[in-house]
Amino acid sequence: MTSRCGAQVPRDGQPASRARTGVAASAGALIVFLAWWAGWFPGFLSPDSLDQLRQVDTVEFNDVHPASHTFLIWAITRLWDTPGAVTLAQAVAMAAALGYVAARLDESGVDARLAVGAVWLIAALPPVSQTTVALWKDVPYTIAVVWLFAEFVHLGNDQDAAWFSPTTALRIGLALGLLTLFRHNGILPAAIVAVGIAIAYRRRLRQVLVVLATAVLLVVSMQLGVYRLADVDTTRLYVDPFISDVAVVFDQHPQAFTADQREYLTRIAPYEVWDDHTCDDVNRVSYHPAFNRGALLEDQSRFVRVALHAVASRPLTVAANHLCNASYLAIPRQPADAYLQRPPYAIPDNGLGIARQPLSGVAYRVTRHVFVWAESPSVLGVLWRPALPLLAAVAAFIVVGTRTQWRLLWPALLVGALVVNELLIVMAQEFRFVFPIYLTSLLSVPLATATDNSRPPPA
Repeated sequence: MTSRCGAQVPRDGQPASRARTGVAASAGALIVFLAWWAGWFPGFLSPDSLDQLRQVDTVEFNDVHPASHTFLIWAITRLWDTPGAVTLAQAVAMAAALGYVAARLDESGVDARLAVGAVWLIAALPPVSQTTVALWKDVPYTIAVVWLFAEFVHLGNDQDAAWFSPTTALRIGLALGLLTLFRHNGILPAAIVAVGIAIAYRRRLRQVLVVLATAVLLVVSMQLGVYRLADVDTTRLYVDPFISDVAVVFDQHPQAFTADQREYLTRIAPYEVWDDHTCDDVNRVSYHPAFNRGALLEDQSRFVRVALHAVASRPLTVAANHLCNASYLAIPRQPADAYLQRPPYAIPDNGLGIARQPLSGVAYRVTRHVFVWAESPSVLGVLWRPALPLLAAVAAFIVVGTRTQWRLLWPALLVGALVVNELLIVMAQEFRFVFPIYLTSLLSVPLATATDNSRPPPA
C-alpha cells in the first residue's frame, strides 16, 4: 500500500507479525536457558561471582567489579535470596533480547522462519546457554550489547523515519549507558558507537543530543549519586590492561627501561614473574603470588607512565603482543599450550553456603552430556573460540555491501567497536570477554538474506 505522496508504508499486520516472530524466538531460547539453569542451579559461579556475593551479604560494596552490577545482584536477591535468582533473571532477559533481535530482523526483510530458527540455534550453542546462566558482569553487559544490536538493525531498516520516534534515541542512549556501567572497559565501544552516531546524524543534533545526554545522565547519576549513597569503595586497579604490555617489553627488552624504572618494576614483582608472561594469559603475571598489587595501588599513575614509555619505546613488540592475544578472533584452532577460560564446572569452596543443587535431575544429566562434549579438544576451537562466528559476520557484511544495502551495515559498527575494544584493552583469552562479539557476530549472519524493506520518512 502507498501514501498519497507515493511512498511505500508498512503493510497492515506487519507489527503483529513481527511481534509473533519475537515471541516465538524468545520462547525457544528461554526453554534452552531454563534447562541449563535447572540442571546447574544456581548457575556457573567463579571466584569473581563469590566476591560480589560477599559484598551483597555484608552490604559493603567496592568497584573492583562494577558496583552497578553488584547493586543489580543485591536488588534481585531481595526478591529471592539465592544466586539462582540472578541467573534466572539473566536467562529471561537474554531470551527477551534475542527475541527483540529476531523481530527486528523480520522487520529488515529477513524471513521470519530464518530469524526464529537462527535465534533458537544460537541459544542452543553451549557457549551461549552456559554463559547466560553464569553469574558474571559480562552477561548483563552482553544483554545490553544485544539490545543495542537490535536497535541498530531497526535504525538500518528505518534510518530516517526511526529518528522521528522520540523513544529511538532514548533507547540507544540507555543501552550505551548500560555498556559503561556493566563493564569498566565498556566505555570504549560505547564511545566509538556514540561518535559514529554523531557523525552519521550530525544534521539531526536534537536526536544525537538525546542519545548522548541519556547515556551520560545514566552513568553520572549512578556513579556520582548511587555510589556515594551506598558508600562504594571506588579504589580499584585500573591499570590491568597495561600489565601485559609492560611484561612483554620488560621480558624481551629490559634495557628499554631506565634503572629507576627497572627497580620500580622489580618492587612490584621479581623479574622471574614478569618473565613468566605469555601473550594469551596475562593472569600468569597479575595473579602470581609474588605480584604485589599493593605497590600498584600506591601510585597507579606512575605505572601508567612506565607503561606508556614501554609502548613508545617498543611499539612493534607491544603491537605483536596484542595481536597474539587477540589471535582467537581470527584463528579457530585452539593451541594445545593455551587455555581459553570458560564457565567453571564446579562452584569454588566458599563460606556463603552456596553449592550446586540441580532442580531437575533430567535437565542436569542431559546438559552435562552436552557440557562434556563441548569441552572436548576437537570441539573446543569450533564452538568456543570467536573466530568462526566473527568471520561469518564479516562475510555477511560483505554480502550486504555488495548488494548496496548500506542501511544494514549499522550493526557492523557495533561489532567493529567490540573488536577494537578486545584488541586494545582486553588482554586475556576468556570467553566471557568475547561473549558479546560471539553473539552479535552470529546474529549478523541472517542480515545477508535481508530484502530491501526499508521505509522512507513520513510524508
